[in-house]
Amino acid sequence: MEPILCMDEEGGQVSRLGSNYSFDVERIGNMAGIGSTGDTRKARDAGRTIGSYLKKYGFTLDLAPVSDVNSN
Repeated sequence: MEPILCMDEEGGQVSRLGSNYSFDVERIGNMAGIGSTGDTRKARDAGRTIGSYLKKYGFTLDLAPVSDVNSN
């Protein structure tokens, strides 16, 4: 049985790998900015990019939320 290696990698401010320049990954912008465009392709592309680089580094589960509410 393979271990499950998890990461909370949402993009933007919540980027453990993406904000660490020791890792060769594409930097994803703020998710609120992507969401405000209303362009579902941008959201899908961001998710695919994050998923791809997490897989590259051996992560099998991303704990990023599927939905956030800005309550600030």
